[in-house]
Amino acid sequence: LEKIEQDSSIADLGCADGAFCLTLANKGFSVMGVNLNKSSIEVAKDRARKFNLESRCQFFQMDLHDYKEPADIVILSEVIEHVPNPAQTIAHAASLANKWVFLTTPNGPFMNGEGNLPQWDYKGPDDVRGHVRVYNKKLMEELLKDYEVGELTEAEDGLLHLMFRRKDG
Repeated sequence: LEKIEQDSSIADLGCADGAFCLTLANKGFSVMGVNLNKSSIEVAKDRARKFNLESRCQFFQMDLHDYKEPADIVILSEVIEHVPNPAQTIAHAASLANKWVFLTTPNGPFMNGEGNLPQWDYKGPDDVRGHVRVYNKKLMEELLKDYEVGELTEAEDGLLHLMFRRKDG
């Protein structure tokens, strides 16, 4: 949070039940949360009402690729390992970010990508397969080779923490 300017707008793509969005809204940020799961979004909206954060935090039930509103900061928190086309998801997030994309993903044990599932023919929101990709620093560097990377850290929490943006951005 210390890297995000207070007046920044934030889009959390894959926000689950909105807990992080509501934390950010409570700290004064303007936040949009997007998630495919309808019941998760309903929980998020109920929490926003309960804590009087609706003016700073809105939630939308949709595929993250259908969300088109730019924001200063875009968050992909433990999302990239679930998507059928990670390069497309990275490009979409970067296209929305006026400043940076913040991404976290588990720092996987498959050092050369072995164990990753092959690309699949995605059949829509009911086609859920859990973690279909596992990343490590080397694989993430390869995925982000066309972007400006501000941070790529193997954190003690078992996650990769990344900050990146379009090279023209």
